[in-house]
Amino acid sequence: MPARLYAFVPEEQNLSNAEREQLIEGLERELDEYYEQKCGKGSLETYLIQNEIWHLSEINYQVRAGYQKYLREYYVDSTVRNYLLGIDRVKLRLIIENAQTLKGKWNAQNHPELLHDILFLRYHPNPAIAKRYEYTTDISKLVWDFRVKGSDICKQQILTVLEDIVQQKITMKECTRHLNGLKSVYEFCMQEQIEDLRYLTQKQFDKIENYGDTDYKKKCAKQELRACQEYIFCHAKNIAWDSTVWFMERLYLEEYRVNPSNPIKTISFMSIERTDNRELVQEYIKYCLGVTHLALSVIHTEFYRIQKFAVWLEETTEINLKQVSENEIKKYFQIIDYKVASYFNDIIIAIYQFYEYLQTKNIIKEVPFNYQYYLKKEILHHNNRSVEQENI
Repeated sequence: MPARLYAFVPEEQNLSNAEREQLIEGLERELDEYYEQKCGKGSLETYLIQNEIWHLSEINYQVRAGYQKYLREYYVDSTVRNYLLGIDRVKLRLIIENAQTLKGKWNAQNHPELLHDILFLRYHPNPAIAKRYEYTTDISKLVWDFRVKGSDICKQQILTVLEDIVQQKITMKECTRHLNGLKSVYEFCMQEQIEDLRYLTQKQFDKIENYGDTDYKKKCAKQELRACQEYIFCHAKNIAWDSTVWFMERLYLEEYRVNPSNPIKTISFMSIERTDNRELVQEYIKYCLGVTHLALSVIHTEFYRIQKFAVWLEETTEINLKQVSENEIKKYFQIIDYKVASYFNDIIIAIYQFYEYLQTKNIIKEVPFNYQYYLKKEILHHNNRSVEQENI
């Protein structure tokens, strides 16, 4: 071992020589037990002693990064990689051993401390995750800095999705694609100060495109953001009815209400920016899904018509859905007057039924308009399906 590696002595020593010698002996015993590589043990021991790291359990990503910088001063890249593999295998053995304890099992599943630290997937407290990335050469995607200022709720959601991705039985290439997209989502959430992915609005969602420098990266980021919303909604202990996107697979609707040839997978409330308006529409759609026996396609169509009205109201006025008067209703109907009679009438009835529900629930005193006054006369057209006799 080159003598120069032992030349560094810490400027400040708070330990007596006897205490220091005792700690060094303990560290050497740990290295003899856990270090498996044929070479590099002396370098690791020297680095740990210089930095007063007396137990291998203290090894984390920061220690590894410092050790890597230290090695590059003296060795070529191939030797650095080999020596880093040595410290990584030491850490993996410790993770596996720790996971067999009661506290270690709990920590492998919960690990709340990760929300305020650097997560290095190769050092994840869950051995299954740590093992998967034992030989990955590009470690940039394995490092997640959760020290960034941001919502703990959002960080926990990102971490949960991250752990699900790395434990899926998919190829490393596919896993990398998901992780790269999720990295963009994490950056987006921290920069845009997203508090909770369950309550994303469309205006917030659209900003994800700013976090990809190519069309492909933008596409991956959008797909991963939607995948995060789906995972959080579908794996919640209870159905989060206040989420801005509902995923139908979680609702277990009766088969006769779903069209298998063209299934509706989501109902998105993201376009409704105001929370009070969104909650009213959500309450009504929840009633349609849970109490009525309407087909999902019918409910979705009715929702779409109500949502268009709610969005128009938010863009043109300062009032909410509960404060609507007949003046606003009349203005909106004048705007959509160009539509054919049957479609126009369907919109009127959908909005009327929504307000009728609010009245029934005592949310409003009365429906703000008489729908019959606005209905257009429909002219029924007969489609002649007869065939001339000479064509038979």
